[in-house]
Amino acid sequence: MSTPRRWPSNPPIGDTQQTQLSTDGVTTLEKRWHSCCRALASAEPRSPALRIQDGSDAREGSTATMIMLLGDVHHDLAAMRDVIEQCPPQVQTIVQVGDLWVWPDSDDVPPNADGTPRGRPPYPDHRGLHWRQPQRDISAIDGNHFPYWLSRGLTRPTPIAAGLLYLPRGTVAVLQGRNGPLRVGFLGGADSLMDAAWRQKGVDWWPEEESVKAQDVDQLLANAQSLGGLDLLITHTPPATITAAMTRGEAPHPSAVMVEEAWRALGGGVADAPVELIAGHMHMPFRDEVLRVEVLDYLGVTFR
Repeated sequence: MSTPRRWPSNPPIGDTQQTQLSTDGVTTLEKRWHSCCRALASAEPRSPALRIQDGSDAREGSTATMIMLLGDVHHDLAAMRDVIEQCPPQVQTIVQVGDLWVWPDSDDVPPNADGTPRGRPPYPDHRGLHWRQPQRDISAIDGNHFPYWLSRGLTRPTPIAAGLLYLPRGTVAVLQGRNGPLRVGFLGGADSLMDAAWRQKGVDWWPEEESVKAQDVDQLLANAQSLGGLDLLITHTPPATITAAMTRGEAPHPSAVMVEEAWRALGGGVADAPVELIAGHMHMPFRDEVLRVEVLDYLGVTFR
């Protein structure tokens, strides 16, 4: 099995020192992200081994039902399939936490809300986007690298490709975890502020739709109230507090601020919070056991 792709080295986590600005006003972290995203666009897909971040969740011989959460995939669909193939048999639900690039066959594209055919934009010039049904069905939220033409107008969980269920922002569900039922909320979305220069609007970038908005937060909170609260919140971008900790105190992007608002309204952001949060987006792992937050690495995996 091939070695997992290694991303460029990242700054220390938890250091609140401001990232140094270059002479053109672009932070060193942004430059690192530019390099990382360009490598992603040009590299051949790889097939990593299953990388479990919490170490204790997939106990060999365990019979407990579990939820598997999968980090950013982008267009590494072959690698995603490899990870899914290795998931333990006790996993009942697989949730991908955003930035899943997929261009399904025409037969799998859902119609518009009024029943009319959904228009397809030009096929973007990226490798590996052709969707093949994975060995296990998965559910996914959106991110800032997502074909929004495919989900536009969808307000309920909807299949958007063979074996792929899209979870709109604000969706809530009760899922069976390893320690019992979990009330789970989903809030996709993020901002593309670092790689927009080489993306094409309406082809592989939808800036008006990718950001988390106030109505997304309102929908989540209303739906969460119907369940009496949430045990687990799954987002694409981490909250602003967490992105600041992961980027040496850089100013958070607008969507991270919106996620922070939702997180705190649900009781998060304090020690031993009643709601746990799992996110992606940052392409590096992070855990805060006091605040009950975990950020998944690129193609990283955790279980609940």
